[in-house]
Amino acid sequence: MNLISQCLQKLTHRRYVGGCRSLILPGVLSAALLSISTGVAWSQDRATDAGKSRGDWQVTLGAGPLVMPEYDGSDEFTAYPIPYFSITWKDRVFLNLERGLGAYAYRDDRLQLGVSVGYARGRDEDSSDRLRGLGDIDDAARGNLFARYSLGSLSLGLDLTQDFGGTDGFQIRPNIGLNYALSKKVRLSPEVSVTWSNDDYMQSYYGISPAQASRSGLQRFDAEAGVRRAEIRIAATWDITDRWFTTANVGFGYLLGDAADSPITDSRFQPSIGLFVGYKF
Repeated sequence: MNLISQCLQKLTHRRYVGGCRSLILPGVLSAALLSISTGVAWSQDRATDAGKSRGDWQVTLGAGPLVMPEYDGSDEFTAYPIPYFSITWKDRVFLNLERGLGAYAYRDDRLQLGVSVGYARGRDEDSSDRLRGLGDIDDAARGNLFARYSLGSLSLGLDLTQDFGGTDGFQIRPNIGLNYALSKKVRLSPEVSVTWSNDDYMQSYYGISPAQASRSGLQRFDAEAGVRRAEIRIAATWDITDRWFTTANVGFGYLLGDAADSPITDSRFQPSIGLFVGYKF
């Protein structure tokens, strides 16, 4: 309860009001990738199952607001409008906000193996006073190898990502999720994950080079590879009808290692709250 109270206090802090003015559409994809994967992924699976009787194509569209820190390590918040889409063809080829364009190399009732190429948004130094003088981080294409294994309602997942451009960073994200049905229409989907990032990613996002230190006034800092983030996400999905659904998502992220010790990090605690409504065609 203390963690939840802390999250609510941060989100209702006066600085959130100012942050809400920054409804920046270019930030949509990066925010969504961090915050909606747990709840809408389950809805996507449901849409795919339902779509098996509707032909080769399964399409889900939706949108909703998301509140999260201005950047990773910030203690100020920004609200983003998030479009959501998921398109699957013959249960093999997909296009969605979480992973981009990809395909399943293998898929059955328990095991999923796949590859995809998506979008990794960079960081704009003008998005926060704290980042001034650090320079921009360019957008990049993000390659992803993923695996997921289901044991009834429990699932074990692993994502390996490589950015091509931007930070050129490599990351590993193991996760454990649970799908728990409260009723025929309402389901909870908690997930626990950790993220390991290599030197390139860590130095780009959390390090301060000598040149950056002279421009920004921040102390020089070398950020090395390591586990940078642990996270708990809880999503509640309600099937309003056979086609309409809504998902509420609350995330509790916590920065670790050099990500937590970086001069740009004002808060290790990184909460987020989102609410999304979707329609399955």
